[in-house]
Amino acid sequence: MIIDIHTHIGLASDFNLSEEDVLYSMKAYNIDYSIISNIDAVEYYPDLTEIPIENAEITV
Repeated sequence: MIIDIHTHIGLASDFNLSEEDVLYSMKAYNIDYSIISNIDAVEYYPDLTEIPIENAEITV
């Protein structure tokens, strides 16, 4: 059994991963389960610079 313990779904900067993308990769790599976090709370761009709060999407 393979469990992926670090998976994200959502849109942040240039990162966009849908539920369908995750399911496709799980099937392609024989992953049985994935623990998924929403990427909306991301604080840094991929180059590790901080995302200014005015550019963040805040939902409550």
